[in-house]
Amino acid sequence: MDAETVIAVIAAGIAVLLTPVYILLLTKGVRSLGDIRDMLTRPPGGHRDR
Repeated sequence: MDAETVIAVIAAGIAVLLTPVYILLLTKGVRSLGDIRDMLTRPPGGHRDR
């Protein structure tokens, strides 16, 4: 196999693995990496201190 073929197969595999994760995040309302950070750092219960 050529190097280009190997790279294409790896890229396709990564895309297949990441697409469901991306769709799941979109359904949860995540639009950016900052939203993911906020989701991970939010205290349990979902309420932030004021």
